[in-house]
Amino acid sequence: HLDNCQYIPLEAIREVFSQFGPVLDVHAPKDPWTGERKRFAFVTFGSDTAMHNAISTGSVLIGSETVVVKAAMRSDGMKGGDKGKGKGYWDAWGKGGGWGGADWGCGGKGDMW
Repeated sequence: HLDNCQYIPLEAIREVFSQFGPVLDVHAPKDPWTGERKRFAFVTFGSDTAMHNAISTGSVLIGSETVVVKAAMRSDGMKGGDKGKGKGYWDAWGKGGGWGGADWGCGGKGDMW
């Protein structure tokens, strides 16, 4: 989990974190209403060693920004988990459901009424 990185290009994040080991993915969530990137991002590493090495730094400098690095928390408050394997809220609603999915606006699972 990275804080304070909303203006940093994803490729710059990938490049800096690759010094710790293989980077499989860099995910920067966007606000669904504005389309703006949120202040945080996630890096998925190819090995536990790379992940632990990155977390142990506490922060990294990317350009002129100091980016805080910490272990991501699962929704139940536990650290670790499936490390970027798609176990977020989309799975809870099923394929095609959720915000903007096939069921949106039709009284389906994703509707919030």
